[in-house]
Amino acid sequence: MFDILHSASAYALIIVVGAVCSHTGFIKSETKNVFSRLLFNITLPCTVVYSFVGFQFDASLLLVSAVSFAATVVGFGGAMLFTRRRKPEDRMIPTLMGFGYNIGCFALPFISSVVGPTGVVIACMFDLGNTILVSGGAYAIVRTCRAKGVELGTKTLTYEVNLSALRME
Repeated sequence: MFDILHSASAYALIIVVGAVCSHTGFIKSETKNVFSRLLFNITLPCTVVYSFVGFQFDASLLLVSAVSFAATVVGFGGAMLFTRRRKPEDRMIPTLMGFGYNIGCFALPFISSVVGPTGVVIACMFDLGNTILVSGGAYAIVRTCRAKGVELGTKTLTYEVNLSALRME
């Protein structure tokens, strides 16, 4: 138990130090972009590939993806239910972006250090079920609702997605 708390504390400290350095200007914007690209393009893919070395597929892992998909559907449905009385432009962000799980940046490093490669494989299978809605499934549902007369603010969504894509580059 102490090892898990120690690892969690170390990761939390790294996040806090990074946030403080970023907000105080100690780390410049160009440096943040380099670190971000290293993390997303090298470190996380290498962690996943390393974890799948010697992996033997077990059909029970598909249950993890099914549970993840079900949890994401419940979150999406809950977001639609709780925002049903809002204006369409106010429903968009909670409905389309309020129910996903961020496995890559935060969970994988922690899971890798605490549980090891088996934990990373299970986390990736969980992410597989989550990805179905997060990577376009929810948008397709919203577009279908809009076509049937249920307005959810998809014009604003397209604008927001385009702006966020510009900020990431």
